[in-house]
Amino acid sequence: MSKLFIVEGNQTKVLDQKAFDNEALLQDVVERFPEVIAQDDLGVTEPFLVIGREVATKAGYIDVLCIDGDGVLSVIETKLARNSQIRREVVGQVLEYVAQLSKWRAHDVVQSANQYFASTGVKVGERTATIFDLLVTEQEEEPGSLPMDLYDKIENNLRKGIIKLVIASDSIPETLKDTVTFINSFSNFDIYVLQIQSYQKDQLQIYAPTVFGFTHKPAGGVTTDKIQWDEESFFKSLSNLRPEAVQTIQKLYSFTKENAAGIQWGTGRSSSSFSYTVDSVKKKFNIFAVLNQGDTGRILINFGSMKGVIPNEELHAFRESLNKLPEVELPVFMVDEGKYPSIPVKSVIKDEDFESFTNEVLRLQALVKESKENES
Repeated sequence: MSKLFIVEGNQTKVLDQKAFDNEALLQDVVERFPEVIAQDDLGVTEPFLVIGREVATKAGYIDVLCIDGDGVLSVIETKLARNSQIRREVVGQVLEYVAQLSKWRAHDVVQSANQYFASTGVKVGERTATIFDLLVTEQEEEPGSLPMDLYDKIENNLRKGIIKLVIASDSIPETLKDTVTFINSFSNFDIYVLQIQSYQKDQLQIYAPTVFGFTHKPAGGVTTDKIQWDEESFFKSLSNLRPEAVQTIQKLYSFTKENAAGIQWGTGRSSSSFSYTVDSVKKKFNIFAVLNQGDTGRILINFGSMKGVIPNEELHAFRESLNKLPEVELPVFMVDEGKYPSIPVKSVIKDEDFESFTNEVLRLQALVKESKENES
């Protein structure tokens, strides 16, 4: 075992390397201190979050699942050097994880992350945190742009197979280092081996991470290119949705054309969208946006852009009305903190539900119009 020397002035502390007793302890280190993963050589961007442990897939359980600020997933597989799988089997194992995760959609990632935060007690104030609370670091001017951008980044990475694979161990065989360097030179996904050595003396604990397999290419291969959607391209993009969802989206679009002050087309590369725009004295804003996500589409509710223009009590009345729709349960903080939650399009497929939703939108729009007339 090696030693680590720490020199403070004329004082020297010698820390002995301490082997991990089992792989669960190595997993604990990665889960508790994800900064050992979030290194420049791995090309990850801040913030970097753990969003799952023992995440179930058809290929088995992912030890630790992380996501970074570019919406790129990192799969962490822990193996001790004494485990014979560290030499050959582990590469095939993590590649199976890529195959399974490539079938996920953005909403699967969000759901998995939020379940993990709930199970581990991660909080924002008095409530359970969401991935948007922790991954989105600042507000933007564009109404509804934050969750749409995050969804789009995650979706784009999944569709292209842009996923980082990290094999974490206390010692890495040379043959494994060579294998991952070769794979990284010819693939969209990145696979690295991370050696984590543990040193301890009394209460002082030090972890020394070293990355192998790094190649010089853009972080995760992420592209920032955008597409400007319009009516023709938007409806062509809906081929992945169920027919009843497409019909409902067509009705929402007709309703928007007939009643909104304007239509704002999205620029997301993998999620086409349009928004219902209203013009107030203070600003133009969107009440809702329709997104091509999942197999039935989503309706983004823009509480964040409406906050400060429409009174809070009216927004809460809107939220309560939405909660009467099938499969909708929006908590109070969505309004109070100006969030951008989404509901499934299938929640308004039935005529009575569609009418309830659109009547509420018209009610909010009327309030804005009345306020605008009173100001003039």
